[in-house]
Formats: sequence, structure tokens, C-alpha cells
Amino acid sequence: MKSRHYAVVTSRNQSITRLGWKSPSSDEMFCGICMRGVISPEAGAVCSSCGGEVVRTFEVIPGGLVLRRSFPATVAAEQTGRIASSS
Repeated sequence: MKSRHYAVVTSRNQSITRLGWKSPSSDEMFCGICMRGVISPEAGAVCSSCGGEVVRTFEVIPGGLVLRRSFPATVAAEQTGRIASSS
């Protein structure tokens, strides 16, 4: 398995944050906000189509460990005026 490169893109007004995606055929990185603008996979790069900005980049490489959380057997959630629980 090859490594995968990702870019975290935020909209101009910072209300939406999505992952950019890399085309397997052309190897170009596309904006995660408008899904059509080609962006540079580096922090601070701006999409020419919608103005989304790359705030972070990261790479997923093969061979990592699977993270698993252990949750307690009893889960309780508070709702307005009552408590719902399951065991």
C-alpha cells in the first residue's frame, strides 16, 4: 500500500473544514471545499476557484497501529429533565 497525502482545507469564512483529495490518475491535489480547484499541498496555499485555504497537511503511511478505545460497559446521557442510561 502506498502512502496517502491529505490536505485539511478551510473555507474563506472558516465555517467549513474538509479534506482535500489527490487524484490517482493525475496526482494533483484538489480543494475539499469546492472539489474542483487544484491546490498545492502545503500550508497556506489558496484555492483559485473558491478561496479555500490549506491549514494543514499530513501523510498516512502503511504499517501504523490500529487505535482502539475501551469504553465503559455503562453509558449514560443526560437529557432535559431526565436521565437515560443503558447497561
